[in-house]
Amino acid sequence: MKEKIAICGTHGVGKSKICRTIYAKYKVSVNIDDFEKLEFIPEQFREVVKDIYKFEKQTEEITLATYAKQLYLENLYTAQGKNILCDRSVLDTFVYFLFNGYIEYKNNNKHVNAMKLGGMFGFNFRDAKASDLLLEHYSIAIKQIKTYSKIYLIEPSDREIENDGFRMTDKEKQLEIHKLFLEYFKDFPNVEIINQEDAHKPEFIKRVVREFRI
Repeated sequence: MKEKIAICGTHGVGKSKICRTIYAKYKVSVNIDDFEKLEFIPEQFREVVKDIYKFEKQTEEITLATYAKQLYLENLYTAQGKNILCDRSVLDTFVYFLFNGYIEYKNNNKHVNAMKLGGMFGFNFRDAKASDLLLEHYSIAIKQIKTYSKIYLIEPSDREIENDGFRMTDKEKQLEIHKLFLEYFKDFPNVEIINQEDAHKPEFIKRVVREFRI
């Protein structure tokens, strides 16, 4: 059975650094013939903003495009028989949907051109009101979340958020988003919560690398 492991959680806990370290350690721990057995999917929000949009603020269009691209890449590499390391999961996007208030569109007539966004990555969203689209997104994400062999949800510590000129640095917002993650991830048996400080330790990195090598 192929492994698909996601490192998830609120912003500013070092998920990307953890993933890059895991990926690098894997590369130096296997024979050259095994290099291509593991694919790394970096955080797609930054990729989407870099490739498609002039970023000013997070919008529902950017969030949907992030979700579509994440889902597309996961399904692509799964079809190729690869192990996969994900910097975030498809359900992460849903948490940010809620935090950014897109669910408030339920009671008005605003529309999202989901057909156009999904088509960029070969995934067919239907053109619908944002409320319907949110429900569709969630139902697909719930099914997809069961395909991960393991999800590590990083719990933020007291460490200050690094200002990289891109992410939010408000500690209260970080913790608020973490509470949403706990609410929507708590019932999945493949989810394990790990403290931010422990997740950066060599012991955790080695543990995940071993899971890919089994």
